[in-house]
Amino acid sequence: MLILYFLLSLLGLVVGSFLTMLSYRLPRGLSILGRSVCPLCHKQISWYQNIPVFYFILSGGKCGFCKEAISLRYPLVEIITALFFLISAYLWGLSGSNLVVVWNALLGNMSLPFFFLLTIFFLLLTIIDFEFQILPDKILFLLMLLTTLVLLLSPSPTVLFNLFVGFSVFIFFLAIYLLTQKRGMGFGDVKMSFILSSLLGFPNILIWLFLSFLSGAVVGLFLIAIKKASFGKSIPFGPFLLISAWITFFFGDMILGWYLVYN
Repeated sequence: MLILYFLLSLLGLVVGSFLTMLSYRLPRGLSILGRSVCPLCHKQISWYQNIPVFYFILSGGKCGFCKEAISLRYPLVEIITALFFLISAYLWGLSGSNLVVVWNALLGNMSLPFFFLLTIFFLLLTIIDFEFQILPDKILFLLMLLTTLVLLLSPSPTVLFNLFVGFSVFIFFLAIYLLTQKRGMGFGDVKMSFILSSLLGFPNILIWLFLSFLSGAVVGLFLIAIKKASFGKSIPFGPFLLISAWITFFFGDMILGWYLVYN
């Protein structure tokens, strides 16, 4: 088991390195093909300089050419991705949530790798929205295809009901978007709400919505308190939607159960 977790952590670091490249190039309209270069001196980066985390440590966090400091963004994304892989694998083995049970029944041994793929999309969108406050349509479209594949593997009544749930949440988010005159959230959040709610289904969307708006409000007030944000100034809402969806996947049933017991 320890060997499995070690290999998963290495895989997570490699995927994280790939995500740093995608999240840097895609919002800037750059090609995802070709070797990476230092953003400061524009020298082409060697293969060994792309070794996740380890090269950052060995180089003292500096570029091997210009000796300028390498942004902490790169090792942080790699480490966070590895942690999400490890935590997902651990929770997958422990969790008895309805969604995990359903995915195991539908996909068998491919259920966890499929969830890793979903997590990769969540992390990529979170990074881009956090840095640029956009949710690229190309990535949302691919996430939609992934969600559709899961739904098509589900029993027919589940597909129709989940699509109805997704459309209902989409209308709810669209109303917020229009009533706040685009200040409450971006249209990318509205489109993503359909994808995530269709994936989670009912009643999990209730927990997801609660966690999303609660975490968004708490972080927003905290940023205002430390003067990193102000009232009327928008902060990206996508990361809260995505992280809350990931949490709901594993703990939605548990949280709902607690609520029903104590209310």
